[in-house]
Amino acid sequence: MRAFQILDNDVLIIKDNEQYTDTADNFKADSGLSSLPAKVIYDDTQKQCLVDDDFKDYPSAEYDGYIDNVTAYIEAKAKREYVPPTLSELKTQALNVQYSKYLAKKEAPVTVDDLQFSTDENSQREWQITLTLISDKGPYKVRDSSNSIVLADVTKEQLMKAGEAARAQQLAAYEWFMGIRDAINNCKNEEELAPYMT
Repeated sequence: MRAFQILDNDVLIIKDNEQYTDTADNFKADSGLSSLPAKVIYDDTQKQCLVDDDFKDYPSAEYDGYIDNVTAYIEAKAKREYVPPTLSELKTQALNVQYSKYLAKKEAPVTVDDLQFSTDENSQREWQITLTLISDKGPYKVRDSSNSIVLADVTKEQLMKAGEAARAQQLAAYEWFMGIRDAINNCKNEEELAPYMT
C-alpha cells in the first residue's frame, strides 16, 4: 500500500511496510518543507488525490515523491527525537558489559592434572555429589584438550583441587569486578566511561 494523508494536523505516510506518522509541523521539520495543505488524502487503493477538499489529478508526482522518501523522514524523525543516554544510564550499560566479563572469568574452566573442570553452579553441585559417591576414584565429566566433554577417572584429590582452584578463581573475579564497579561509579563523563563500554 502507498498512501500520503494529512488529517487533523497529523501526517501519515505508508509505503509497503514502512510508516511515518507525526504532526504536520514535525513533518515540515523532518522533510524541510515550509508549507503543507490542511488536508490531503492520497492513496493507491482508492486511486484518488484529494487536497483541501478539491480532487486533483491522480497519480501525483509530488505525493508519490513524499511516499518514496518515507525512509528519509523516518530517519529524520528518529534523529530529531533522539535523547542521548544520561551518565547514569551509560554507567548501567558499562556495568552490564563488565558483569558479563566477570561471569566469564568466574566460570572459566580450571585445570588439574591436564583435566579441565567446569566451574558453573551446576558443575559445582555435581562435584559435591561425586565427592560423596566415589570412594577414592570414579568417573566424572571433564573437558579434554579439544574442549569436548568426556568421562574420565578422577580422584577425590583432583576434585578437591578443582574446587579450591574454582573458589580462588571466583574470589579473584569478584575482586576484579568490585574494582571495575568502583571505577565505573567514579567516572565523571562519557569519555572516562568509554574503556568500560566494550
